[in-house]
Amino acid sequence: MVWLAVRGSRQRDRSGAQRAKDVLADRYARGEISTKEYRERLDQLG
Repeated sequence: MVWLAVRGSRQRDRSGAQRAKDVLADRYARGEISTKEYRERLDQLG
């Protein structure tokens, strides 16, 4: 039980920033944003 709680909390902590990066990468792959815009936004996300 403790392992699941710890594992779940790690995924939540990471998921916000990682999810944003994944969405950004998807938009770039679909051609919705330019390389310049992709890199700028990725830099903003850290």
